[in-house]
Amino acid sequence: MLGGYVRSFRNPSASLDFNDVDEGIVVARPHVFFGELGGLALEGSYQAQQRGVLVPAGTDGAAADAKGRSPRAWSASASFLSSPGRRGDYSRPHFRIIYAVTLRNDAARALYSQDDVFSLRKTEHFWASARVVVQLEQLRWLR
Repeated sequence: MLGGYVRSFRNPSASLDFNDVDEGIVVARPHVFFGELGGLALEGSYQAQQRGVLVPAGTDGAAADAKGRSPRAWSASASFLSSPGRRGDYSRPHFRIIYAVTLRNDAARALYSQDDVFSLRKTEHFWASARVVVQLEQLRWLR
């Protein structure tokens, strides 16, 4: 699977300013199945945001700080999955063991409040095990 989007926000002022934003993401998510009951799902993504103008940090005209630069984030994950139903991206339920890592630049971390852990760490690691619930259309009473 491959996907992405680009979107743009403009306010009604004639010139570009800090509130005018272009942003986008690209995601690749290949899955490989080993037999009928299990497999490996990988994912990689890149996210970026571009402001209309870079604003100075203060009224003295000093250079812009991290909030004035363009936020960027890279993410990668690996997920080992087991599906008792059958192989396939959309078969349910899936039982997964997931590892993900996200790398944010200073500008991306500056989007969070100073007390938020996302603003404190350049690298974020995530481990989990998950069970995806049976989709509603597969329940007997909806047939």
